Amino acid sequence: MDNLFWQEIGAQRGDANYEVVDIADYGLPFYGTTDGKEPGIAAFLAS
Repeated sequence: MDNLFWQEIGAQRGDANYEVVDIADYGLPFYGTTDGKEPGIAAFLAS
């Protein structure tokens, strides 16, 4: 599903503000598989 789909769902609800983030853009590792020092994690947290 693309971001537009999720933005439309958020707009229809009308009860909150939503920001759609494609986590694939950050190359995040699976939870618990690293020591947390990968550059993708820092970039995601900084955004």
